[in-house]
Amino acid sequence: MRCESGNPCIMGCNRIENGYNFAYDCSTDTDIKLCFFDRDTLELKEKIPLKKRMGTVHSVCVCDDNIERMLYCYKADDEYIVDPYAKAVTGCEVFGVEEENTLHLSPVKLESFNWEGDVPLHLPYNDCVFYKLNVRGFTKSRSSKVKAKGTFRGIVEKIPYLKELGITTLEFMPAYEFDEAYRFPQFIDSSEYLRYGVIKGSIYNNTVTKKAEKLNCWGYTKAFYYAPKASYSIPAEDNISEKAGKYNDYTTEFKNMVKCLHNNGIEVVMEFFFDGVKTAYILDCVRYWVREYHIDGVHLYCDEHSLNVLAADPQ
Repeated sequence: MRCESGNPCIMGCNRIENGYNFAYDCSTDTDIKLCFFDRDTLELKEKIPLKKRMGTVHSVCVCDDNIERMLYCYKADDEYIVDPYAKAVTGCEVFGVEEENTLHLSPVKLESFNWEGDVPLHLPYNDCVFYKLNVRGFTKSRSSKVKAKGTFRGIVEKIPYLKELGITTLEFMPAYEFDEAYRFPQFIDSSEYLRYGVIKGSIYNNTVTKKAEKLNCWGYTKAFYYAPKASYSIPAEDNISEKAGKYNDYTTEFKNMVKCLHNNGIEVVMEFFFDGVKTAYILDCVRYWVREYHIDGVHLYCDEHSLNVLAADPQ
């Protein structure tokens, strides 16, 4: 693979003129490698050192379009790390279950989606009737009478019911990839493992959590904020162990839900719980969801400064 100097000011994985720019912030004095994996076999195909560094940010530009069909993560010393800006995460398809030997990866590029002219609705706030829900809880029960229980597809099935109630705006409790099963040690300080009831183990030379005594069903915790929640996107019958870790672009299901809701005059508002997250990340994340997923608004839990910056953002 041909590589050039990356832009450390463009965080995560992003298409730029010469290829794909990767930038990762690591506060420790550690060698960082960018690892690419085959999407189907999960075989490690390439390891690229991120040599350019500005402050704590390591970056590289990969000038090879073949990586568009690959998965990636970072590696610090002997530990694989999911990109905090990951737009999707593998191995999270089953709610509350961590399959043995799962290596969590992210796609370089999402599948294209036909929005068919969809745009946010911009309904007058005074005319809005809000309905706040947890995606899984809303349709998981047999009483919901939907086929795709506990998913974004299930919400589409409930549109007639929501319209009957006169709902104009759905507010989603965290529906991004929060860590309900404490899979990701990068979200948990080592001193907190006992408190959370998890066991550390070594898989693929990567420290992961093997078991959680309790699941976080609500999502008000640290997360991969750029990625819709995989287990809300794939019906349970598709969650077979042979597929664990392999990538199926589930993000289109969230987009289709938004499009269907908009077609029926219903807005989508996302809640975000940004615990100790920097303002720049929050701003970039909200912009991404508006641009990529056509959401109509956000309800943020974060510091006052970040709220003021976002409120003044012309985008």
